[in-house]
Amino acid sequence: MVISDKFEFVYIDVPKTGSISFERIFKEKFFAKTVSPKNSNLTKHCREIPSYAQNYRKIISVRNPYDRLKSLYSFHLQRQTKIDHEYTVDDFLNKIINEVEEYQKNGFLMYLSINDYLLPFDLHDTDYIIHLENAEEQINNLEFVDTPVVFPWRNKSEKKSVNMLNFETIKKVNIWAQHDFKQFGYEKIT
Repeated sequence: MVISDKFEFVYIDVPKTGSISFERIFKEKFFAKTVSPKNSNLTKHCREIPSYAQNYRKIISVRNPYDRLKSLYSFHLQRQTKIDHEYTVDDFLNKIINEVEEYQKNGFLMYLSINDYLLPFDLHDTDYIIHLENAEEQINNLEFVDTPVVFPWRNKSEKKSVNMLNFETIKKVNIWAQHDFKQFGYEKIT
């Protein structure tokens, strides 16, 4: 989470929605600072808005659930010490669906759907929802942006993930992220 006191906004950084790029822009252009969770040495993905910033504008970023899943899978594979080359995206999706309660209990939240990740927040209280696919246009439409901002994001995993999702995996993504499709206006593949 980053907060700009000068521009009075809070950016709630949902994992794998371009959050590093958003944070960089908000820090460089809008004097935002990183806020760490209480009683933790973590600096990423804080979900507790400090009391002094409760009335600031709330900004979140979202991403197409299919692309986000591919990014999560690539991220997961990059960080494995023992990579099982037979560990498919379908295996990964089964794991995150079956272990969602465990992730919530242990605070390992990045594998949650966006909607589940944002459960502590009232989405009706969110002032700006920025879709990663249109990030530059949507950032430049924020009411406090007075000079054009170039959004530096590019999907590093895009080339690796062509044809990664088969029909069965797509059906599972539709279940895992069912609220994301509806809440954030993404179209399901059926």
